Amino acid sequence: MGCQYLYLFAADDSENRKLVNYYADKLKFRSATEWGTVKPIYDFTCEFMCQEISHLDTKMKKFFNEEFNVNPEEQV
Repeated sequence: MGCQYLYLFAADDSENRKLVNYYADKLKFRSATEWGTVKPIYDFTCEFMCQEISHLDTKMKKFFNEEFNVNPEEQV
């Protein structure tokens, strides 16, 4: 069976949740409340996020084709 999920703890205590939003919007991680996680009390601002490994290749290609490789003529 192997690994099915990639996960991280987003350490974000900003008011606008900039890091969590980046992981969610750009890298397509999602908050996972259905699983319990163990973390130290001093990491109370960390949010557990994950995504399925089976979709990583498709998401990587989309990111590089649509967001990362900007046309140099369109750059400011």
